[in-house]
Amino acid sequence: MVDRRTLADCVSHRTWRVLTPVFVVLALSTSAIAFFFPLEIETRESTVWLHVLALREGVNIYDHAQVAFINQNHGPFDPLFKLAIATMFPFLDAWHVARFPVLLLPFVFLLATWKLLGDLHQRSLPAAVYLGAIGYLFLMVSAKEFLFVGRSDATAALLLLPLIYLSVAPASGPGQAAALRGLVWGGLGTAVVLTNWRMAPTVLALLIFSVSRLYYGSKLRHRDAVVYLSACVFASTAVFIPILFEHFDFDVSLYYQHFFGTYSKASGHGHRTYAHASAMWFLGSLLKPTANPDNLKGGPVLLALAVYLLVPGKASVQNKVWFLLGSFVFAACALAFYLNYYGGGQWYFIPFLIVLWGFLCVNFPAMSAARLSAVGVVMMVFLGANAGTVIAPSLWRGATLSRAQAFMGELRSLQLNHSILSEDTFFFRTAYEGELIDMGDMISRIRRRGAYYGDEFNRTVDRHFERVRRDPPDYIVTGFTESPELRRFAAENYILVAQGPANLTANGSAESRLFRRKDLAGPNLSGRQSAATANQRRKP
Repeated sequence: MVDRRTLADCVSHRTWRVLTPVFVVLALSTSAIAFFFPLEIETRESTVWLHVLALREGVNIYDHAQVAFINQNHGPFDPLFKLAIATMFPFLDAWHVARFPVLLLPFVFLLATWKLLGDLHQRSLPAAVYLGAIGYLFLMVSAKEFLFVGRSDATAALLLLPLIYLSVAPASGPGQAAALRGLVWGGLGTAVVLTNWRMAPTVLALLIFSVSRLYYGSKLRHRDAVVYLSACVFASTAVFIPILFEHFDFDVSLYYQHFFGTYSKASGHGHRTYAHASAMWFLGSLLKPTANPDNLKGGPVLLALAVYLLVPGKASVQNKVWFLLGSFVFAACALAFYLNYYGGGQWYFIPFLIVLWGFLCVNFPAMSAARLSAVGVVMMVFLGANAGTVIAPSLWRGATLSRAQAFMGELRSLQLNHSILSEDTFFFRTAYEGELIDMGDMISRIRRRGAYYGDEFNRTVDRHFERVRRDPPDYIVTGFTESPELRRFAAENYILVAQGPANLTANGSAESRLFRRKDLAGPNLSGRQSAATANQRRKP
């Protein structure tokens, strides 16, 4: 007679090993599809490419006498990081540069898991691949489309992973080893915050967590803990001060205006909050496991509860510390989500889900095959429940890749002999063309407020609109976040001639659009593409 426990263990081992290639293929394929897709996935995505082109030409993108750029969300590091990518790999195209972190992220999850399990003396290639892929899928089912967008979110997640590893890995030794570790930790932590300031509470919590682990777990001396913290502060200063000097001339108020004040009511752009709703209603919305394709709202609470319940030894000191860390990070993410609900979404919980992945990894040695398999089954349930907003958009991008390439090819061909203007989509650009603004709708609202950024900013914005009226471009390319001024001007003087294949999947099912000036002779591109128009407009 077959022992039931042996049979159950055998089934459990086979379950998580069968799920492993499914998860890996899903993680790597979705990130690769986004990396090679040539059109914007979100209407504000490609402003970072405009910033890279401007920086390459020596333009200070924070100098309002030169440009009125404000969409550097949410820190100065992301454009610099992507400028470095474009410089090191000049053969990469615009969308490749913007989504380079998107492509790397699943591989870094796998590498970080492999290293972490090795430090826990439980190195196992199948387990590392399984847990690494699950960590990436945590983000995929919550951040959804914004995980694939070439904005600061993916870059910050990419940098946060090695920071988690450094915070968990045991100390290599006192003295110089502690100083070196502190330098690396401080540099990475500062880069995370300068990439996306919403992650500052997470970085602070991880700093406290890492110091406590070194001091109590690795038994380092008090002096070594001080050396470690001092090295962190030194590295942080060494990263931040040159950026503050080079790009802001030590003008802290300008820094604040760009990365904090832009989203306040004072600027004229600030979003409404959830303040009209009861706290119980808001907390209930965080339990919602799925999201509407048009707004992608909700929270990852059910996923976190499922993982927490499957982890054994919850009363251990280690897990109590992890629970405190996770609770603090979750509260910080939920608060940011609450305060900017109408402008934010589930991707606000990325740092919490990365901490959840770390919690799962450090508990791997104590987990039975049955518990590991159960985590994978839970992951499959969440993927199935969110298939419409998690898997379908990637399938849509894959199916419409050739049409997206044709649309991008048309844009790049036209700009060789014609003037093309955009206020929100810039992946077609191969060089900086003297653009003065980077995000039409936001800048128009802020300009109407009048005084937030000052006279130089207003004059630069006015120069942009005067240039459009004085010298109308041959073509206009837009998502749907152009300024009202440009929208009215295009309605009066331009005709729609082509559009992307419902490429703005992070915005529902909108598309990039190409308009031609009415008095300009040219092929009727929309007529050539009319057979595909109906399919382009259906939701992914």
